Parts: sequence; structure tokens; C-alpha cells
Amino acid sequence: MRRSSRAVILALTLGVLGLVVYGAGSAWAAVADLREARELLVQAQDQVHDLAFEDARRTLRLARGELASATRRLGVLPLRVAARLPYLGRSVRAADDLTAAASAAADGATIALRAADLLPAGERFSMKDGRLPAVDWAEVAALSTRAADAFDRAERFARRAPSRFVPGVIADARARLLDELDDATITARRLAAGASILPSMLGEQGATRHLIVVQNGAEARATGGAIEAVMLLEARARGLDLVRSDPDELALGTPRDRDRAHRLNLEPDFPAVAELIARTYRREVGIRPDTVIATDSDGLAAILRIVGGVTVDGHRLTGENLVTFLSRDIFVHYPTEEGQGIFLARTSAAMWGRLTRGDFEVRDMIAQLGSAARHKHFLLWSRDPEGQRAFARLGVSGSMPRAPRSGAVLAVVGNNAGLAELDLSARRAWSYDAALDEEGRAHERLSVTLRNDARRRDIPPAVLRKQPTGVLIRDESITSGGIRERVRLQVPPGERRTLHAEGTFDITPGEFRLRVFRQPGLHFDQVRIRIVLPDGARILEASPALQLRGGTLTWTGRLERDLELLVKYR
Repeated sequence: MRRSSRAVILALTLGVLGLVVYGAGSAWAAVADLREARELLVQAQDQVHDLAFEDARRTLRLARGELASATRRLGVLPLRVAARLPYLGRSVRAADDLTAAASAAADGATIALRAADLLPAGERFSMKDGRLPAVDWAEVAALSTRAADAFDRAERFARRAPSRFVPGVIADARARLLDELDDATITARRLAAGASILPSMLGEQGATRHLIVVQNGAEARATGGAIEAVMLLEARARGLDLVRSDPDELALGTPRDRDRAHRLNLEPDFPAVAELIARTYRREVGIRPDTVIATDSDGLAAILRIVGGVTVDGHRLTGENLVTFLSRDIFVHYPTEEGQGIFLARTSAAMWGRLTRGDFEVRDMIAQLGSAARHKHFLLWSRDPEGQRAFARLGVSGSMPRAPRSGAVLAVVGNNAGLAELDLSARRAWSYDAALDEEGRAHERLSVTLRNDARRRDIPPAVLRKQPTGVLIRDESITSGGIRERVRLQVPPGERRTLHAEGTFDITPGEFRLRVFRQPGLHFDQVRIRIVLPDGARILEASPALQLRGGTLTWTGRLERDLELLVKYR
């Protein structure tokens, strides 16, 4: 009898061990399937960017196969039992949620491909008879919105997955998937916004006038640079015509106040600046623009990389030399402001002629214009409120971020106050520290360093006539939760100047959100942001871009676009 009981116990033990081993093997195999599915989803995303839509579809089918395999493996009895256990169950639940997230992401990618099928086919793009191809933009917008909703659903599944006390491979997969889903959602939302506004911009609903404002980053302004030229386009039934192209003083100034155009964009909120530009243009020229589109030398260079070079007054301009020419060489060949404005107006008109007559690589157009827009080299404003909301969703409105419920908007904005084009050689770096306390206050410190890398002998004579010493003069405005300061810095060639500011403001204990505004311009600021948590605080959620060390969260890098950082703690 005793031997029989021992045999039963031994058999049960071996059976349980077998189930455990079987369950563990299934779990690791499911994780491997998940990793392979994620890699395939990333590959499909790259193929979409390369316009290889059929390849992307095949890759998505492979990803769905891996996800189906993971689902089957996670459905075995031992893992269903383990899912109810307090510790081991976290890993099983995390794998379940990540599988659901990846499946929803695959759904979103499939829908996005359906939207892509509606866009002009082929690898090259051209205007026929001066008109753009017809597209069912309403359907593109609807499908893009459905794709974004699927990506949102995937993100909710991924965020629900436990990230603590799970194997590192699962935690890493969760973090990577969240990053990729965030990018996918933003892209789909922006495609939907663009599709909703394009019919109006292309004149499909009646004539639309677009005012193109060309800024010169060599003389810094809050929205990118001093206004040097303007160009008026009219869109009607998908056709685009150049109405007129003028230097700034003819379109936005007066004979008695030729520099008025240079004072229109001293504030960083582009919607407010664009509205002022539109009113000024209507008063001086008699035409009311429906949209204002601001660009700069980098934006024009992106267009030249698409259309090829142009020759203006004997100068060959390409995407590689345009920024340097407009920031430095133009002052050698055209020593007067009037001559510079006329040259810019001619350059803009020549580029527009190439754009409307050429045949271009679609991949190049997407890459060049997308990168320039992300870096704020194109800013757009619409007189129509719905159009303006679409520009905001596209991320090209240039508006100042709204203050968060618990946190701050951080902005460092400089305007050239010397009226000399010396900002090609200007470099700016700044650091921001926010120490959070237990009572719900943020104690902040901000340091901004401005450097003038110019050598006096290299400054064009036309610029030295305005500023003989070569001193860079900038009005730097710094704002955050508890800081509001404006300081004039004068930086001789080869030197640097630093300003410091401190402040305190109230927050909701347990949450801190920082929205960082990037000023458009020729160069990216080098930035370091540190958020110091109260002693003993435990992080509940933090932006993936933040690096944690001890009780301090840090972001360091070039500020290439507006940034939002969040930390929730207890």
C-alpha cells in the first residue's frame, strides 16, 4: 500500500514537472514568435517608407503567422494555469497583451496600406498640364483614421502589459513596441489630417491663395529668420499658378519703413505671426491670402534636392550649396538689401517653375519634404479654422504648446537685435534642471550659452557695414513654469556668453510634464534636461526618451523638434 502511494505521488510529481517544463517551453517559444513578429512589423514599416507596398503586404502576412503561432503557444493549459499565479502570471499576462498589441498593429498597417493604394501610383511624380493627379482624399483620410485607431488600440494593449518583475526580453519587447506604435500613430494621424486639408489647398473647392514667405536664418527671428521675399500662388481645380513674387519691402513694407517686414515675426507663435503677415499683405498689395506658408533656406534646399538645381543671375544653386549661398555668399554678390530681396524672389520663382514642369522621385519627395517639415523648415497657417486644426494635427502649425495641467512649457527663443546676418556662425546650448519636492513644487534652473564662431576676416563686407565689430547681438527670451526673462547678449567673434535664471512653480504631486518648444532656424540647439524626483519616489510611468539614473531622469541631445517629457511617480 505504501509503495503504491509513493508511486502515485511520484507519478503526480513527474506529471506536474512535465507540465511545468512543457509550459516553460511554450512560453519561451511564444516570446520568440513575438520577437520575430515585431521584427517583421518593423520591416514592413520600412518597406512602406520605401513605397514597396507589395513587399510590405507579404511581410505582414508572415508577421500574422508568427502572431498566430504565439497565440497557440500561449493557449496551452499550463500557461493558462500559470496566468493566475501572482508572480509567474505577470510574464504570461505580459506575453498575452503584447501578442494582442502586435496583432492590432498588424491590423493598422494593413489598413494603412489600403490608404496608400489610393495615392498616385508609381515611383515618379509629375504634374500633367499643370495639374496634380486626382485622388479620393476623403477615403484616404477615413482609412488613415481607422489605421491610427488600430495603432491606438495596440498601444493600449502594450501599456497594459506588466513591465516590472518580468523577464528582460519581455520588458524590452514592450518598450520597443511602444516606441514604434507611437511613431506609427503619429504618421497615420498626420496622413489623415493632410488628406482632409489637401482638397481645399489644391483648389478643388474653389480658388485658394497661398502666400509663401521666405525667411533668412542668417538673421535669426522667432519663427526662423528675417523675411526676405514673398510669393503668391493660386490653386484652382488641382492647378497651381504663380501670381507674383516680390522682395519683402514691396509686399510687406513701405517706402518709409522698408524694414517693417523684419519686425513681423519677433514672436514665436506662428499662427499669430502668420495672421499679422496676411493682414499686412492684404493692406499693402490688396490681396487676401487664404494660407501663409513660411519656409527658409533649408526648406528651399529640400525642394532643390527634389527638382534639381536652378540658375539665377548666373549662379548655379543646388540643394547642397543653397543654405551657404543664402546665409553668406549672397551678401558678397548682392551688397544691398534690395538686391538680396530681388535675388530671393527670382530664386523662388525659378524653383517654382522647375517644380511645376519636372518629373520627380516620389521617395525623394517624401523624404526631403517630410524631414524639412519635422524640423520646422515649413510652417503653415490657414484662415479657415478647420484647416488650421488640420495643420496642428500635421505638426506644422508652429504654434506654441499649451501649458500642461501639471508641468511647464519650456522655450528658449532668440531674435537678432543687431540687424546683421551673423547667425550662420551662432551656436546655442542650454541646460534645464527641475527638482521636484514632496509638497508639489518644481524648483528650476536654466542656463543658456550663446557662442559666436565667426572670424571677423570671413564676414562679408556688406554684413560688416551693418555691424563693423562682428559682434553677434541677440535678444534671448526664456520662459518656463516659473521663469520669464528677456536678456540681450552681445557676443564678439570667437567668444561665448551665458545667462542663468531660476524659478519655482506649483505642480500636482505625482506628475510632471514638460513641453519643450524648438525655435526654427539654421542650427539645432544642444540641450540637456534633468528632472530630479523627490527622495524615495517610485516611478510609475516615464517617457521612453528619458534615461533614469538614481532618482534623476535625463534627456540629452540635439533639439530637432518640439519635445514632450512625462514622468508619473509615487
